[in-house]
Amino acid sequence: MLAVLGVGPRAPATKRGLSGVLYLSQASRALAPARGVDPFEAFLSGLALNIGQLVALRMADRVAHLARQDAHGLGPRKVPVGERADTTSDNQAAQDVAHVVALLSHRVAARWELPDNVVGTLTAQIDPMARFQWPQAGELLSVAQEAARLKVLDEAGWLPAPLTDCWHHLPEDARHWLQQARQAPNAETTDSADN
Repeated sequence: MLAVLGVGPRAPATKRGLSGVLYLSQASRALAPARGVDPFEAFLSGLALNIGQLVALRMADRVAHLARQDAHGLGPRKVPVGERADTTSDNQAAQDVAHVVALLSHRVAARWELPDNVVGTLTAQIDPMARFQWPQAGELLSVAQEAARLKVLDEAGWLPAPLTDCWHHLPEDARHWLQQARQAPNAETTDSADN
């Protein structure tokens, strides 16, 4: 809890995480008009997508004691029996966690009775069939999420190359948002369509 307040050893990582949430919401709002999506609902979708992370972290905190090795070595293993300890396992685990976080985000958004388009956009992140009903909003959230990730990694100095070499897979409007966000790192990145 202290890390959320900016105190303690995990504070910088928490600030990056919170920055990522805000960047995702800001990028979603800025990129929405070009895709025919309501900017406010896009902003809410960006915030709501990350609610699942909070729920997942709280759940993990409640059961953290179960993951500790017991004195007799009978506790949970880091790698499932019969599986190699390589990056394939790690990548699958990361994908599984991302799916669970998106699912939790969807459930929270539905329970909070957020607008149907927001819940639908989150549904499109976890259900391939829902992508046909919310194609623009689902694509928007994916693009905004990738732009926000690049922004956070760039600020932390963790990109393997300059930002302009890492963003070629993004659409032009997302690259434009990143460029604006980079020029005004402490100001909220907005688009003229937001006014």
